[in-house]
Amino acid sequence: MRKFYFYLIGMLLTFAACSEETEITLPSKGEEEVKEIVSALEENDEISDFVEVLKTVNVTDLEEDELTVFAVRNSSAAMSRSAALDSTSVKRHIAKGRYGKVDLTDGKVLESISGESLYVTRTGEDIYINGVVIEGEAIQAGNSYVYVVPEVME
Repeated sequence: MRKFYFYLIGMLLTFAACSEETEITLPSKGEEEVKEIVSALEENDEISDFVEVLKTVNVTDLEEDELTVFAVRNSSAAMSRSAALDSTSVKRHIAKGRYGKVDLTDGKVLESISGESLYVTRTGEDIYINGVVIEGEAIQAGNSYVYVVPEVME
């Protein structure tokens, strides 16, 4: 009988240990959306440096599934400013919410996923985010829009 109790206790301890290890964490809405964005942009050589850094950004707590991304174009001009292209600056280039060009009105303030303010100004047809001009039209990526900008925003 004593063997039976040891066997039963051993089985219960094994079951408890196994159940803790099998807990599955589902990705956040933001993680899924960033994967969609990366997938849509991976073949775009013009912003490949930005995409490579975007792949490493931790967005596990991001619950927004609509984003507006201001992807920095590859060029020496993009790196000439004091701001570097790293995971911190990439988070600054991602706004919560999906904004088409018509939504980017003069004086509008967007919130980045890092909690920083992104200021929109318009001069004629040109749209600037924190003083950096948007080039071209929006690229649809999942539920989000991506715009190309020539340099890292400070």
